[in-house]
Amino acid sequence: MIPEPGQGELRAFIDQADAKAFVFDPEFGRRADELAGQVRVDDVFSLGPSATGTDLLPLMEQAPPVLPRVEISQQDIVSVLYTGGTTGRSKLVTHRHLYYDVIALAAGRRAADSPGQQRFLVCTLVTHSSGHVSTLTGLLSGLTMVLNDDFDAGETLATIERERITGIALTRRCSTRCLITARAPSAAPQR
Repeated sequence: MIPEPGQGELRAFIDQADAKAFVFDPEFGRRADELAGQVRVDDVFSLGPSATGTDLLPLMEQAPPVLPRVEISQQDIVSVLYTGGTTGRSKLVTHRHLYYDVIALAAGRRAADSPGQQRFLVCTLVTHSSGHVSTLTGLLSGLTMVLNDDFDAGETLATIERERITGIALTRRCSTRCLITARAPSAAPQR
């Protein structure tokens, strides 16, 4: 459950995506449960016990060790992600298999071009396109990934210092907030 957009917009995105199933984390609380009860999909699953949907975790234990082979072409849509509208309105973005092939190539290039210990901080949701591509590229290139549960400019700046971060992914709004906070006299790290 992402903090934006609102419930109505999320329902519209799910309808627009023609989703067959909805999977949610009950740790996101009441908002996740409410949305799970409102979406028009064939199946609703939770990642843990919930009043709504079927808990996937016990079902995963019953899955065979080798899953059936599924053929996917480069033109098949394999993910639908939310983007916050930096280029205009909020929208859904579909990614085909080829997109992930390109991420794998970019990850190889990053690993080759960035020798030494790399520590990457992702301060945007992995369900958002920018967080998704940053996280996948980092993981596939062998970087140490640091993920924050929430965004706070001061905490982000402290994390960069504390974790010796060498790269970061921020949305435009978060980047601006970090720059403003960094200029404040009280934001200077205490040594």
